[in-house]
Amino acid sequence: MSAIEFRADTHQYFDGGVELPSVTDIVRFCDYDKVRKARSGNDPFYRDRGTRVHELCADYDFTGEMPQGTGLDGYLKAYADFLRDYRVKEWLYVELVVGSKELGYAGTIDRVGFIDGKLFIPDIKTASVLSKVTLQGQLTGYQEAFLDFCGRNSIELPPPHLAGLQLKRDGKYVFREIESDYRLWESCRYLHSKFWKGTKQ
Repeated sequence: MSAIEFRADTHQYFDGGVELPSVTDIVRFCDYDKVRKARSGNDPFYRDRGTRVHELCADYDFTGEMPQGTGLDGYLKAYADFLRDYRVKEWLYVELVVGSKELGYAGTIDRVGFIDGKLFIPDIKTASVLSKVTLQGQLTGYQEAFLDFCGRNSIELPPPHLAGLQLKRDGKYVFREIESDYRLWESCRYLHSKFWKGTKQ
């Protein structure tokens, strides 16, 4: 079983030299900002901000120390408050890369862990509005990939629940459980397959 290679600079995933589409790219058909009439992930400013918040939250998980003077203090406070309010002491996985050629795609799961006694895959968002449809597609893909990951590694865990964790600039957060939607996910995969032209190393 080969390990997935993730290239952060280009956001590409490879398995044995074969590029795999990412979960976020597959669900791009759902990622539409109705107000601005454009894909909500297209703006480099918001995309880079989200990436930076993810990095800082991961640093906090690994070190237990809250980064200071980042200009993103509100988002970090929201994350710390969530961990405290839901009594999340430790994640099973942080930024877990999953996928395979057999599965046909790859992605990075933000977190896996127990929240209120239930296993959850929460996806961290910094957008001003949570898109339920996008989250359903994205998290269903992650759920499928995580179950595949557990099977390949003989890990016995209950099926994970799914949730969106929205971190806000004002220090508040929204934690919303999301139902999986395999019909939506497979529809996104079908549409993506019509446009996909991967590369080989």
